Amino acid sequence: MIRSLFFISLVVLAGCSSQKSEEQSAILASQIKLTDLEGKKVDLTELAGKTIFVNFWATWCKPCIQEMPSIIALREQLAGQNIEFYFASDEEADKVKKFMKSRRMSSGFVQVKNLESLGIQALPTTFIFDGDGNLVFSEAGLRKWDEPSTVEMVTELINE
Repeated sequence: MIRSLFFISLVVLAGCSSQKSEEQSAILASQIKLTDLEGKKVDLTELAGKTIFVNFWATWCKPCIQEMPSIIALREQLAGQNIEFYFASDEEADKVKKFMKSRRMSSGFVQVKNLESLGIQALPTTFIFDGDGNLVFSEAGLRKWDEPSTVEMVTELINE
């Protein structure tokens, strides 16, 4: 009996990991409304054929801030590959710019204009879209993106 409960618990916990929800699986890259920090539209459909990595975060979110260096390290490791990285916040542009300046970060920061409609319930949340704009990976919570197994997983998504 205890062994059965343990097995069921493992199955339930495994189901809660980095899988996208049914609601999120229907999301396409084209549905995410982004602007750069100057207010100019960022059209993800212009990246057809590229893998798109979008990390949803906030300046007040400690796990988001903890995760950022590993995303930047991943971006550097995958430089030259067929992938684009974005850090998307729904906060005001001036607040994001101030954050970037204080952390000496310079690129990939955008504003998301429709966060609520994307089914995101926690920050940080990361979406990865394939070259056709289909959501192929979704995960809420902190991850070390520069760990070898994660780099391998993202590389496989790029090459699919």
